[in-house]
Amino acid sequence: MNLDAQRFQRLIPIESLPLRSQRELASQARILTLNQGEIVFQQGDQDDDFIYLYSGTLELLCSDQHRLTIDGDSDDARSPLSNLKPRRYRATVRSPQAVILRLPGDLIENLLAMGETPSQPEEGFDLIEIYEFKTPDDQSWMMALLSTSAFKRLPTSNISRLFSAFEEIPVSVGEVIIRYGEPGDYYYIIRSGRCKVWRPTDHGDATLAELGECDSFGEEALLSNRPRNASIEMLTDGILMRLSKEKFTQLLKEPLTRPVTIRQAKQLIKEGAFKVDVRTENEYTRSGISGSINVPLHLVRSKGRILDPNKKYLLFCNNGLRSEAAAFILSSMGLDVYVVTGGLNALLAERARRKEQKEQKEQKMQPPPIANSLTLEPKA
Repeated sequence: MNLDAQRFQRLIPIESLPLRSQRELASQARILTLNQGEIVFQQGDQDDDFIYLYSGTLELLCSDQHRLTIDGDSDDARSPLSNLKPRRYRATVRSPQAVILRLPGDLIENLLAMGETPSQPEEGFDLIEIYEFKTPDDQSWMMALLSTSAFKRLPTSNISRLFSAFEEIPVSVGEVIIRYGEPGDYYYIIRSGRCKVWRPTDHGDATLAELGECDSFGEEALLSNRPRNASIEMLTDGILMRLSKEKFTQLLKEPLTRPVTIRQAKQLIKEGAFKVDVRTENEYTRSGISGSINVPLHLVRSKGRILDPNKKYLLFCNNGLRSEAAAFILSSMGLDVYVVTGGLNALLAERARRKEQKEQKEQKMQPPPIANSLTLEPKA
């Protein structure tokens, strides 16, 4: 069976990916035809797949006997089935046959964390792997960086180590610094010179932005562990300061993303932290946490400007990847943000663990069954 391209592109959250990424996903799709009564997945499964109902009818059953019926022609079939892990439902085929689409969840999350969208970004370069440092003093790149919100949030010990870790790289006009699709290895800051950001499309190369002194680029690939989502080419001679992936993670990523456990997250909420879901709008609408606000990753830079810098923000997604990318951006903008390690999957796993512990405790408290008197008689 072949995939219907238009239908595939309407699946949530695949609809928010660019065509190039959608094609990459489609090439790795597994299409399964199951018969009536067969199990699609069990409650408690921890697999990484995004599973969609392509045709037919499924019944989803929870341990509390809550039942859902999903038809392949319904709008509900656009969303992945019981997608938070561990899975809350068991899915069984109820129609004579059903066609199931399985996609690699880790690849989807990584593509989403890269920040690419099918539409043109607001203000020209919100979604590519750059961050514009606004500098009051262009004479000293170190002083300029120290005045930014991002560097003000770093521990003092990290700042001196950071400047020592930067490597000075002379570059020439026309030189390509990073290429679309290549692995991420360095984070860059422009000390002098200008460059352009471009991305290959089906209609030729598209220029997305121009960068100048004290702008930076390259963090998206390092945050998501995915290939570069844009190319950078020098428009003039200049000098770049680059930071290795290892040092970027150690000195910049970890202090700016600030991962927290479920217990620490609950304490932050008690202290008034806002819960921020960075998944797509459709994902949020269908499975958002009560009391949270939705700031999709591809809108983080634009919406981040209206967030109160005096508040704390707790970021989450399905597994934490998109939250880390969003946290780096928002921290660089001066906001006080934290990332729920493992995302909603970790929260559900914690709930399942606590439920199991409660059930085990209740079983231990129950009195032992009364033995049948016949079993107590001695053998003849």
